[in-house]
Amino acid sequence: MAQLTRSRQRAPHGAIDLRTTKERFGISTGFDVQKHIESFYAQNPISAAPEQRDELKLRRELCSTELKRYVTEEYEAFIATTATVVSIESDMLKLNNLLGQFQLGLRSLQGSSSVFHYDDEKVGYAMLAQASTRQRKHGN
Repeated sequence: MAQLTRSRQRAPHGAIDLRTTKERFGISTGFDVQKHIESFYAQNPISAAPEQRDELKLRRELCSTELKRYVTEEYEAFIATTATVVSIESDMLKLNNLLGQFQLGLRSLQGSSSVFHYDDEKVGYAMLAQASTRQRKHGN
């Protein structure tokens, strides 16, 4: 609790809170550890190291607490999204299987007919013509 109380204290580089931590150390800032260390020790004596270490620990704890809070708040949405993705994947597999069966059926029909077109209207007429021809041949 004392650390959270201190989290609003002024540090040499600004308030120690989550916002300033993100601004200074966030990935989008292009933060470079080596440059940070060089800059810090160029501006501060070595005796300031323990204070800097404590500030960094506090910032780490703030980030950890915020991350845990965020994960907890978003857990239900994550689970719902995961279930939706699994359902969609299942539907896509079923659709893929049906399309594969349809493709096999079309190839089978194509192999049994010398006049077969992929145009929807022509496919319908070609299939009707084939059925009619078969019925006449078999006397039905």
